[in-house]
Amino acid sequence: MDIRESFMDFMGYEPPKLVAAVRIEDKNSPDPLEIFNVWLFRNPEALNINQWYEKYWYYPYNWGHAVDSVVESKRPKNSLNIDGMEAKYAVLDSMGRVQYIYLERKGIIYLIAVRGEPSSDEIGNQILSTFRFTDQNAQ
Repeated sequence: MDIRESFMDFMGYEPPKLVAAVRIEDKNSPDPLEIFNVWLFRNPEALNINQWYEKYWYYPYNWGHAVDSVVESKRPKNSLNIDGMEAKYAVLDSMGRVQYIYLERKGIIYLIAVRGEPSSDEIGNQILSTFRFTDQNAQ
């Protein structure tokens, strides 16, 4: 399935430009589910998290009618600190409970998804509290 083409057909506008993605699956599940995903999107307009969400209203695999009440109800409103930077997240139902976390850093929007029951946000917060960014040019 071409996610970009499906997004374009459904939403009627281009999705954000993906730079890279990583996913971890639960191989022990009868239907392997992605339990941890990280997507990196270009952010050439230097949009903050709220602006980026307003422009794209984007959660992979979780599309619906983009009416104002739905968009607002799924807005990432909760705060989380990742390596000294403020991230925002929302917990949605997408074939189970999924915590979607947005972080803006150096022209990239990181969208992280943590799937888990019953409190994916607690699991996600614990995992992400250990994240550290390193710069390739650092000595």
